[in-house]
Amino acid sequence: MNTDNNNLNIENLAELAKINLSSDELERYKDQIKNIINYFSSLKNIETESFNLNYWEIDDNKVVELENLRTDEIKNSFENKEIFQNAPENENGFLKIRKILDR
Repeated sequence: MNTDNNNLNIENLAELAKINLSSDELERYKDQIKNIINYFSSLKNIETESFNLNYWEIDDNKVVELENLRTDEIKNSFENKEIFQNAPENENGFLKIRKILDR
């Protein structure tokens, strides 16, 4: 994203984040976000052609063949009473939480 064209819409970002900002905060955050974007844009200038990719290869001892993996075992878990004891609400065997997104 290039901030030179002033297409940075802080009002839209605030609306998406569901936060109310004053006009002073909008201006302040606009400048701060532009600075952040410009800072990360400077990463484009890093020379990566001579980067040693061998450093990031997975060691042979960390690769496991499929037949050497353990088999899944079904085990008993917690009882519903234990699961729901700290939950504020439950309904039909599910945890019930307050709505966090409007659609």
